[in-house]
Amino acid sequence: MNEDRAIILVCDTTDGKEKKREKLFSKWFIRHNDGSLIKYDASIKTENYLLYVSMLLKVSNPQREMLLTTFSEIVSNSFYPID
Repeated sequence: MNEDRAIILVCDTTDGKEKKREKLFSKWFIRHNDGSLIKYDASIKTENYLLYVSMLLKVSNPQREMLLTTFSEIVSNSFYPID
């Protein structure tokens, strides 16, 4: 993983198993993380479902604060574009 990149994961909701996916991914992250990654979790409640999302990035990411701020803004806006 490049130092200045981040990955956003969205748990699929089509079959109603999004919470199980979120739990499984968290378990994998805990088991396999060597301490070089950070995971931020969030959820977005809409009329139809609860969406679980995570952002992964390296601890050493020079853009860490900006990425976390942007991730928080996007989540708080339910993934709609921010004007």
